Amino acid sequence: MGKILGKISQSTPPETIMKEVIILSERGWQGARNCALDLAKQGVRTSVLIKGRPDQEVREFIVKHDLIQNFFIFRRIFFVLLPFLIFYRRFLGGARTVLVDRKRAYRLCTRLPFGLQVYWIQEKVSPLHYELLSSTHESLKLSEILK
Repeated sequence: MGKILGKISQSTPPETIMKEVIILSERGWQGARNCALDLAKQGVRTSVLIKGRPDQEVREFIVKHDLIQNFFIFRRIFFVLLPFLIFYRRFLGGARTVLVDRKRAYRLCTRLPFGLQVYWIQEKVSPLHYELLSSTHESLKLSEILK
């Protein structure tokens, strides 16, 4: 499985983690990365499932934080592996919140029987590089999804 997923980063011991969030990044990575960094500042562990395998330079730049674990998944098998990875992070990591950036991923996550809270993350040209949205596309603050 190591050849399928490019797992980079070291995990933090579970006793120091209060919450975990999963971010599905299908297009762009700056918004997902900045959101993950903002979550890490609040002590929230983040698993970022990234569709595709960017160049090694980009992968090294994206990571570099103890509370962020990135999984680079080959495009062809992204949606095949997604339910299994979410199941794994949900029940072994405790993640209940998923941020998605595409309609297909949103439909998949809302149909999974794992009791997930699913929100939109939209990449933006702004200082944050992202905006969080509810299911009705109302703007949300980071603190609102962590309740």
